[in-house]
Amino acid sequence: MPIGMESGTPCDSSRSLFTLPEEVIIQVLLFLPLDDILRTSQACRDLFTIVTTSVLLRYNMELQISGLINVDDGRKELSTDQRLSLLRNRRYRWKNMDWRREDHWLLREGCPTYEIYGGVFAQLWEAREHDEDSDQGKLVTKLRVIYLSSATRGLAESMAVVHEELIRGSVAELSIDPDQDLVVLLVYVRSINEHSPPPFENGRPSFHLETHFRTLSTNLPHPAASHADIQSEHLTNLEDDGRLIPIIAGDLLAILYTSVDGASPSIIVVWRWTTGEELMMVRTDTSALSFAFLSDDTFVVPCTSQSPDWAAEVQVYRLPAIPEPVNPTPPTSIYRLPLLNKNSIVGINVVCRSHPLPNPRAYKPPARINHFPVATGESIHDAENEGDDERPWIVDQPINFGRPPFQTEPSDRLVTFSFIFSVHHQDELGHGLIAWQETWVLCTHVSALLAHIPSSPDLPPGPAFIVPWGDWASRTRWLNDRCRRNWYSHTYGHRFVKPTLGNQDDPFSMQVLDFNPWTVRTERAVEAQRELVPPLDGASSIKGAGYSILQSADRIEASNTPTAEGLSPIETFQIFNPAWFTSAKMVDGPSTTSGIVFSQPVTTSLPYIEITHRDPLQDFQGLMICEEQIVNVKASGPGLEMDIFSV
Repeated sequence: MPIGMESGTPCDSSRSLFTLPEEVIIQVLLFLPLDDILRTSQACRDLFTIVTTSVLLRYNMELQISGLINVDDGRKELSTDQRLSLLRNRRYRWKNMDWRREDHWLLREGCPTYEIYGGVFAQLWEAREHDEDSDQGKLVTKLRVIYLSSATRGLAESMAVVHEELIRGSVAELSIDPDQDLVVLLVYVRSINEHSPPPFENGRPSFHLETHFRTLSTNLPHPAASHADIQSEHLTNLEDDGRLIPIIAGDLLAILYTSVDGASPSIIVVWRWTTGEELMMVRTDTSALSFAFLSDDTFVVPCTSQSPDWAAEVQVYRLPAIPEPVNPTPPTSIYRLPLLNKNSIVGINVVCRSHPLPNPRAYKPPARINHFPVATGESIHDAENEGDDERPWIVDQPINFGRPPFQTEPSDRLVTFSFIFSVHHQDELGHGLIAWQETWVLCTHVSALLAHIPSSPDLPPGPAFIVPWGDWASRTRWLNDRCRRNWYSHTYGHRFVKPTLGNQDDPFSMQVLDFNPWTVRTERAVEAQRELVPPLDGASSIKGAGYSILQSADRIEASNTPTAEGLSPIETFQIFNPAWFTSAKMVDGPSTTSGIVFSQPVTTSLPYIEITHRDPLQDFQGLMICEEQIVNVKASGPGLEMDIFSV
């Protein structure tokens, strides 16, 4: 490569690099990280032309800017140019919360169990139906699956299917993976035979857990599962009101069980669901309410600590190289959290989220999913109107629900830990003991939690590597929150959705926090260019020709918006926002939490972009986020209403 040339100088074609065909040069550049491509483009005019005109290079660069990777088997019918167009459009719409469509669904049944993942909303509910052998009728669990409108998956409008008789009896919990057409159903079964565990001492019956694998589209036994259901000896003698969390990660299924008392150790069992082989068992020292996969062989569990100081910790576990289903697997590393104020904190609950999951697929379903009947999501739908026998929202047609052409870079995914602190505080003004709850969210990236994992799983297990809070605090951000988070799917990719803060009487608005490092970096470059000062924190490579390349996507996006004479494309983009009622700001400085939750002030500095939609939410109850959707969940009598906003 020519070096020492000024940008814009033509290259000497006798040099070795330019004796190669342009297609070969492009393939070489595809192996480079984005910084190096930008530097290369500034070396000479010919390389600048190659970088700026190659659709394949532009797609690769903008994938990196968006924190995404290409999915080779996703929407194979799309050309590189079409993928680039989808990518730019999606990035622009998320940046402005500019909705491509809005849907409203009314689900009249009670909704004790539901999940949103991979562009699909799944809801379980129970109903009693006529049974000649019983006056009370038979208890049947039903499943509604709503495939949400998606530009990247190729589904123009939301569509739904209802499985009228999913399973006899009551389903305790479910987990879904639309990319494998898989739904996992957890069912408590009362232990009544002579080999079953005895009842509990309090006289309550004991239960064991059955795990069933069905197709999400047709409610048939899943073809990739060698067993229709699997059981574990570690999940017997259970209480039927304990907390269950199942998670599918590729060909793995992990289930967490926590007893209702909240004080006993929790159990996590991991299987390879395609073969039914049990791989590992974890028994935490204290109660755990949730966990999340970090990679295809590593997961994280937040829980309280047994240390003398009132504290919490994050435990990371790795699948053993040789399955060990009998003895508990110890954690590989333990991340300490700030010390809590043990004079004020009397209780703590913590849940974690990180989506999408690492999912090398064990099964590839057909692109066109045939299931009937189907409901469309064109406008407003009453999904259960018993007074209307014809149910006009039913149509008979297959659903074309493809795999997206790109997904989040696994190591850059956001992990959020949502804490609810129960606080008792002696008022200094003499008002006595005051009790309340505070909600805080700790945000970090998957890469931060994988930084201290041994390079090889073949190493024998040893003592957990302890990571003090001070060693990873700079890669985190503590946020005060307004919601009590339990089942909410509030984290997806780099984004975290939350309601705006303020007084309890203030109306809620949607707020998306984008923790994609490149989003922050490009915003720093925009501000630095505008203020005519050097960019900060390693962004110096984004200047001159490189800066022009990096910002060209925003210029293209801006060209589709109203313009004003005399304004540059970037300024036009900032001023003439098509969503008119959104605002954005960059938060890249340190923030310090104070108060009585922690024993001393805590400073964190993970940067993010805060995007606020100023339109107030109506009848707000909770917010969920998915690939291309934000869902406003609100109660409607015994049922549920959902406002679905799609980019």
